[in-house]
Amino acid sequence: VLLAVVVSVWVPAARHVAGLVGAGLTVAALTDTCAMGAVLARLPYNRGAGCDVDRSLARLRTERHQA
Repeated sequence: VLLAVVVSVWVPAARHVAGLVGAGLTVAALTDTCAMGAVLARLPYNRGAGCDVDRSLARLRTERHQA
């Protein structure tokens, strides 16, 4: 929002971008939902088969010691 406001000094139409983003943030706060988060969660690369935390931590530890 701040970036769009600053850009609107040179490109007046950018204020509409700031208004839309600000309105979206306001709706998200009032409804306690996040449409962008919901859309991002549905993307194919965000749908893993699962996660084994212990195996992931063990792999990170071994990679750190090898480096």
